[in-house]
Amino acid sequence: MNKFFTKEVKIALTVIICGTLLVFGINFLKGVNLLTPTNYYYISYDNVSGLALSAPVNIEGYKVGLVRDINYDTNTGNINVQISIEDNIKLPKGTTAALASDLLGTSTISLMLDRGAQEYYKSGDTIPAQKMPGMMSAIEDDILPQVNNILPKLDSILSGINSMVNNPALTESVDKIDNIVADIEVTTSQLSSLMQTTLPGVVSNVDTSLVNIKEFTAQLNEVEIQSIVSSLDSTLANVKQLTDKMTDKNSTLGMLFNDKAMYEGIVNALQSADSLLIDLKAHPSRYVHFSLIGRKEK
Repeated sequence: MNKFFTKEVKIALTVIICGTLLVFGINFLKGVNLLTPTNYYYISYDNVSGLALSAPVNIEGYKVGLVRDINYDTNTGNINVQISIEDNIKLPKGTTAALASDLLGTSTISLMLDRGAQEYYKSGDTIPAQKMPGMMSAIEDDILPQVNNILPKLDSILSGINSMVNNPALTESVDKIDNIVADIEVTTSQLSSLMQTTLPGVVSNVDTSLVNIKEFTAQLNEVEIQSIVSSLDSTLANVKQLTDKMTDKNSTLGMLFNDKAMYEGIVNALQSADSLLIDLKAHPSRYVHFSLIGRKEK
């Protein structure tokens, strides 16, 4: 037994095992599982731009296989693509293989299944090709024309913005805004200084006034309001009595204010007194007798 496993045999077995592992490793990195049974199909394209070996084959976004080989047919000018599909995936007849590119230009194959078919492709059959517009094609066909239409308008807008930016009035406006901001800063500084210097004194005066008002209110509370009210009531009562006497015809004041004959008598007396004073001033000798020498004896 030891004679069989010689040094050369061991080296050969090691090389075989390493080669096998290398093959499995490379295929594993490609996404190929050599232990899983697969079916092979062929597709003929006129352009496979962006399609590479080991590119995924999808059904509705689900990966079911890989691109195994890509060959150029010199007779037809087409490119033949060999794909491997998992053995449990059955492709109904009428299925097409669409080649689509993403935004980066990488192409993938998507199988468009015909759900109503009753027959299936066999391993080795050729699946009809379908070229789907990729994202780059959509950009070239749809977006680029719109961009070309927008560019002149964009150029006009940029020209208008450039004219507005270079307008001297804009510079003057910016300078005025700077001046306004500077004035606002000065005003804010003055207001802050005022708040720090004047406002505390005003608040102190207000506090003092409030204290004085509080003390005055306390003094008012201490005044005998009831006695003042009582005195006022007594005074009003006396005034009422006086008023009643003046309106009472039987009282002296009432007779004085209400008796017409007495009023006329007083008026006549005053007129007589006035006439007497006038006559006294005019003829004082009638009423006053005096002599500088002396009175004569009778």
